[in-house]
Amino acid sequence: SIGNSVTSIGSKAFKYCTSLETVSILDSVASIGFQAFRGCTSLKNVSIPDSVTSIGQSAFHDCTSLETMSIPNSVTTIGDGAFQGCSSLKTVSIPDSVTSISYRAFYYCSNLTTVSVGDSPFLDVGANAFHGSKKIVNMTFGTLNNITFKSGELGLLTFQRVMLHKSLKAIIGPNPFPGYTCNDDHCGCIPGLGNALPDPSSDYYSCSAC
Repeated sequence: SIGNSVTSIGSKAFKYCTSLETVSILDSVASIGFQAFRGCTSLKNVSIPDSVTSIGQSAFHDCTSLETMSIPNSVTTIGDGAFQGCSSLKTVSIPDSVTSISYRAFYYCSNLTTVSVGDSPFLDVGANAFHGSKKIVNMTFGTLNNITFKSGELGLLTFQRVMLHKSLKAIIGPNPFPGYTCNDDHCGCIPGLGNALPDPSSDYYSCSAC
């Protein structure tokens, strides 16, 4: 348990603490630093409070036992490689507060299947943010005005379902969903995504593979 006199978890603070299984961070902490828990291969449970605004570069890199991660609705940036190589991670919920998912943030999270993104006005997705996470089958984006992708690697994944909220006005950068069509009697308002057909009973476009 990290006490309430601590305001930040510094660079490499618990790096390669391979027997560490559980971490509870109290609400005095505002940031989790560079490689703070990197290589903590037994770490299964992390409680991050609403006081944290940034998860630093490679903060949980290669935490191979981490299965779930609850990111609080105070975090604005998920750093480069923050969860890279978290091979047991299955579900990620990214809150409304996040506006940047950085380079390789979820790189080779090989068992990640479900990603949901909240209602931030805009979202910047870094290059290779989800590269190698080949088991992602469900991806839902909330009430975003636009999404900027630095690379199109999501097109390498085999989605069963992609959900895009009808508030979305533009996808900027390489089309992350090549080979997918969205129908709406052609909504055409999502550049690069093709035709689109929203379910009248839903707030989302329902996009499926061709």
